[in-house]
Amino acid sequence: MTHHVECVADTAKYADMVAGDRDLKLSGYEVYRFGHDELRDALSAHALLSRFLPELFQRHGVSL
Repeated sequence: MTHHVECVADTAKYADMVAGDRDLKLSGYEVYRFGHDELRDALSAHALLSRFLPELFQRHGVSL
């Protein structure tokens, strides 16, 4: 037996999310978004963040 789930986009939720993203950017914030699948398991999340965070820190002159 197979189970198939069809995903349907929630356009109202998406509209709220992108409006919030715009508001943050207009307020001077930088927004870095990650998808659920990128952070789903600890090993993948660790690898991603091990690459991303040093670049982010370098960009903003942060040293550890």
